[in-house]
Amino acid sequence: MSFDVVNPWMLAAIAGIALPMIAHLLSRHKHDVVPWAAMQFLDPDTRTRRNLRLEELLLLLLRITLIGLLVLIFARPRATGGPFSRFVSARNRDVVLIIDGSFSMDYRPRTPTAFEAAVQSAYEIVESLRPGDTLAMLDARDGVRRVIDPPTLDQTRVRQTLGELPSPCGTSDLADACHIAAGILNRTDNPRREIIVLTDGQAVGWTAGDTARWRQFDEHMSESATPPKTFVVDVTRGNIVESNDNVSVHRIGLERELTVANFPVRISAKLSRSGGVEPLEQQVSLEINGQRLSDDTQTVTLPPAGESSVEFEYRFAATGSHLVSIVTDGDNLPGDDRAYAAIEVTEALQVLLVEDGWHANATRRDTFFARAALTSADNDTPWIRASVIRTHELVYDRMAGTAAIILANVREFTPDQAHVLRDFVRRGGGLLFAAGDNVNREAWNEMLFENGQGLLPASLLSIQTTSAADDSDGVMVADTSLYLPFVARFRTENGGALADSHFTNWWRTVPATARSGKLPNTRTETVAPATVAARLTSGDALLVTRRYGRGAVMLMTVPLDADWSTLPAKPDFVALLHEIVFNLSSSTSTHNVDPGMPLLAPLPEHAKVEEFTVFGPGQTRFEAAPAGDDLRPMLALSETQLAGVYTLRRSHGDERHFVVNFDRAESDLTRLTEEQIATLSAGRMTFVSSLDELRQQQLDSESPTELWPVGMLLFLAMLLGELALTRRMVRRGHSRS
Repeated sequence: MSFDVVNPWMLAAIAGIALPMIAHLLSRHKHDVVPWAAMQFLDPDTRTRRNLRLEELLLLLLRITLIGLLVLIFARPRATGGPFSRFVSARNRDVVLIIDGSFSMDYRPRTPTAFEAAVQSAYEIVESLRPGDTLAMLDARDGVRRVIDPPTLDQTRVRQTLGELPSPCGTSDLADACHIAAGILNRTDNPRREIIVLTDGQAVGWTAGDTARWRQFDEHMSESATPPKTFVVDVTRGNIVESNDNVSVHRIGLERELTVANFPVRISAKLSRSGGVEPLEQQVSLEINGQRLSDDTQTVTLPPAGESSVEFEYRFAATGSHLVSIVTDGDNLPGDDRAYAAIEVTEALQVLLVEDGWHANATRRDTFFARAALTSADNDTPWIRASVIRTHELVYDRMAGTAAIILANVREFTPDQAHVLRDFVRRGGGLLFAAGDNVNREAWNEMLFENGQGLLPASLLSIQTTSAADDSDGVMVADTSLYLPFVARFRTENGGALADSHFTNWWRTVPATARSGKLPNTRTETVAPATVAARLTSGDALLVTRRYGRGAVMLMTVPLDADWSTLPAKPDFVALLHEIVFNLSSSTSTHNVDPGMPLLAPLPEHAKVEEFTVFGPGQTRFEAAPAGDDLRPMLALSETQLAGVYTLRRSHGDERHFVVNFDRAESDLTRLTEEQIATLSAGRMTFVSSLDELRQQQLDSESPTELWPVGMLLFLAMLLGELALTRRMVRRGHSRS
């Protein structure tokens, strides 16, 4: 058995015991004695005098003890072990309950599943709470959800919340959940504080090897005057997974999130297998809006602990929001047997082509090839509708309904036009700079590059020149540089011919450095680092792109005509321009995001935010919030900790789909090893296999008990004794000699 105190600095007040002694010494001051004849009859005898002195000494000791006891009460002494441990269950406590909500908790051979067992265990823990106990609840997934915080005394609310927990999804982050739980308990008042984790014993969520993260948790615990006890309950009750063999469908890769009707879209995904002994054949299918396409089924063979990939191509006939999913054969862990993606199909995209002036020969205009590639005169239903304007017409009114703007070899801009372009992109528009010999380098760098924080993703240095374009040894597109999704289709191995283009001139540039920063005159929106999407064989950039606010910008270091290259004469020129426009236009809304990232969608004209409701996984309901501005009003949802499908539903029935993706790390069903448990346990937490063992651990000899209530009772009893003794001495007419 051992003792310590919560507030050791209070022990300095023990010096106060000197006060009664000083008062006692001062009271013994000798007074002048005046003889009085009858005094002899009042003078007590020797025995009475001795009793009075003993009572006086006892009173002094009582007063000293009272002060010392009061100091100890404020110092909050605690006892560990021994006979005090049996009082632990009678003390009020603050509990943070962490429920592992990852999809591994839904492993089906277990009956009940680990998630069902965790919820049932949580109900039993709630039933064990006493009046005065508080409880907070965290749902540990890709992001830790504070289901109940601050802690509550309302057990009815806790039971209702447990019944409303969504089905398992995502990958748990139990280290972060424990850190948050410790922070919650730092704000509570009860002397007993506990963190109880209900999980399936899987290793992935614990990140046992990340010593830095657990060191932060230890530091957080050490900051608490009353560190909480942490218990980890394995709710599987010994029902161990027999095999780690599991097939997982990873995140869907969309060629583009925004497309138009009847435009082909490539839909791909990676499949991985954990465990296994022999090769495994899997049927993989494509579903559109919940309907499986029988003609779009592929068979893949997965080696043990191996990977494979699938790719589908689909043309959406109808406009609107569509939900795409890639599905494999079911197995014991259904949470990773399918992956979702949302895609928006719209009418023809509106694009503005901007040039400085007109030429008598139409083929010599800077926008001639681009307009012909984007909107053919022979096509009555083009995917893109391109309009050509002069530079002086570049104003707000011309941008209404525009998805992207292409600046074709424009010389320079006025400050007002530069401001208009910044606003257009910041609010979600797309912008392509095509630089040629007409460009004023100094003006572009000063007004648009702005030391790497402006619209232009790279600064212009000088025009480079090489031999004739028909020279087979001239400068061409570096095939290996085409790795981003929107240009990867043009690689030679994919049947593309972009690398066959020859270039006689191009702008040498310096892309913006890898730092990102805040947009000018804004508080939160940021400009992202620049990325080179395509290079020439000279090593110089051909395409440089970056995010800017909610939009995207791209710089092409050659013009869109045939003056500097053979690019407009190549078959891939039309497809390349379409891909660039679709890539720039996809920034107008976010359909597929990671947990914690906001969902954004344009607010339809004349619509009100109140008309829309968001339904998340498990039919959880959220209210959309206004975002954007008058030029581009938006709807936003920031509560996206739950992975899965979200549906934005208008009151009269219109729907738009969104997907919050999640990490597939939980597909690895490997459990914590004894070494990992020992690493996590060391002075930090206790692992138990059942609620009965949890209750026993809560009552073990290591449970600290605060003794100040006992001290307060003793203080009151001794105070009553001091009052009784003082009254007795006064009644006996005692006078100090």
